[in-house]
Amino acid sequence: MVTRKSWMPKSSSIRLNQNSAGVAVDVLFDHLLALKWTEHHDEALDAFATRCYALIGSKSELLPKRSERFYHYMAGNDILSHYATRDGIERVFRGMDGRTAYSSNMIQAMEAADGFWDEFNAYFDRFFPNLVDACNEWKTIH
Repeated sequence: MVTRKSWMPKSSSIRLNQNSAGVAVDVLFDHLLALKWTEHHDEALDAFATRCYALIGSKSELLPKRSERFYHYMAGNDILSHYATRDGIERVFRGMDGRTAYSSNMIQAMEAADGFWDEFNAYFDRFFPNLVDACNEWKTIH
């Protein structure tokens, strides 16, 4: 299985808040994917997001109530498209800060990442093709 842990030095995650470093890395990777969307997909990010919201909405009765509430928030605020902006990612981190039972300081993740953005970007560029390959392999099996 391909995970960020399979290629990313532990020291890079530790630079972020240790309680929530893994989640922060995942969100920051989502941000990088959104920034580089046109390198990986022919469909515009906003069109893809709209299609995702419609698909999830068509199956919303299958979602747990808490997830259904989040879906409405996500779609209503176009969170997926906003992953391409710094303000959008900071908003995601602020929301996560408010939902954790402990002091996650998730909002500091973006600022922490600024200190090693080029390195982090290089990690993403190495990781993403492996993720695509793993997904394609999974699709052939299932």
